[in-house]
Amino acid sequence: MLSFSANTYAGSKKRDKPHHAPSHYRKKWRDFVTTPWTFPRPLSDLAFANMTGPVCHENFLYRDIIACQRKPPELAKIRGYSGRKPQYEMRHDGSGEPYNNILELRTAKIHNFLGVKSWPWVSDVLVIQYEQLLTEGTAFLVGELEKATGLTATCKPQPPQPERAIKKLAQ
Repeated sequence: MLSFSANTYAGSKKRDKPHHAPSHYRKKWRDFVTTPWTFPRPLSDLAFANMTGPVCHENFLYRDIIACQRKPPELAKIRGYSGRKPQYEMRHDGSGEPYNNILELRTAKIHNFLGVKSWPWVSDVLVIQYEQLLTEGTAFLVGELEKATGLTATCKPQPPQPERAIKKLAQ
C-alpha cells in the first residue's frame, strides 16, 4: 500500500479553506488548531440516531460523524467551503466523542494509516512524501515498488518538478 503525505504546512491550507468544517470557518490559526473538531448535530440527523450499521453518508455509523446526512436541510444557508455539508469525524474508538482539535484528528489518521501494515493482506506500507516526488521525480518510487513486488517496471519515471514544490511551499 502507498501512503502519501504532504508537508506540515498542509494544515494551514485546511485552515485557509476549511471544507466541510463550518465550526472552523474564518478562524485565526491558534483558534483553528485549538477548537474542538465538532459541530452541533443537525436536528434532522436525529432520524438516524437509533439505526444500526453504516447509515450515514460515506458509510459512517451515526456516532462516528456529524452530520449523518450529506446535506442536512436546516444548514442550506450556511456559506463557506461546503459548510452546509459538515463532515466532522468523531474519535475512532466508538465513543462518539469529538477530537479535541484537528491535530488530534490528524494524529489518529496517521496512526491508522501506519497500522495498515499489520493487516494480513497487506505486505508492506510505503510512506511517500509528496514534496519528494516533486523534487526528486518518481524514479525512487518506481525503485521501491520494484523492490517490494519483485517486478520490473515498464513505465518511464517522471523527472523532478522543483518549480511545483517551491510554489506549493510558498503558498
